[in-house]
Amino acid sequence: MKPCCNGMQSMLARSGSDGFSVRLKDDGGDPFFVIEFRSYPIEKQDYYRDCFKKNSEMPRLITAGEEPIRFCPWCGHDLRVEMAEIQLGRKGLFWVLKKYFGFPVSE
Repeated sequence: MKPCCNGMQSMLARSGSDGFSVRLKDDGGDPFFVIEFRSYPIEKQDYYRDCFKKNSEMPRLITAGEEPIRFCPWCGHDLRVEMAEIQLGRKGLFWVLKKYFGFPVSE
């Protein structure tokens, strides 16, 4: 997938690191983009989870979060185009037209 702009390229490259980033979630179902934040890199997630469990007096902190996005936050590009390209190879043209663009097509 070619990023739509430099901002998106930069944020996709930061996926899984601390701070803000954009990630494509694709587990074989419907792929989608999320903008996420992390207090620490994803590779240290187990370490911090264990620390929080061991210390009952430590306040419960929100250390990561994500929100689905449909448009690029930097240039406004419709990200459904990229999602449709991914699904095109999996499910075919008619499915993509119906799902992402609402076209009333019959198979």
